[in-house]
Amino acid sequence: MNNKFFEWAGVITAILYSLFVALNIGIEFFGFCLLLISAILIGIWAYRGGHKGIHWTTHTKHSIKFT
Repeated sequence: MNNKFFEWAGVITAILYSLFVALNIGIEFFGFCLLLISAILIGIWAYRGGHKGIHWTTHTKHSIKFT
């Protein structure tokens, strides 16, 4: 599968989670399941894309290096 699929599917499921919780209609468990699925999809996307996260650099006091 294409990495874009994992990226966007993870983002969309995270957005749906936040909407379901904000609506407060009693489907929080389903929302949390969506959040877990979102974390897994974004994790797969990051692993396949070789992303290592955000690292603090020592070049300047408060610079952040995105990898």
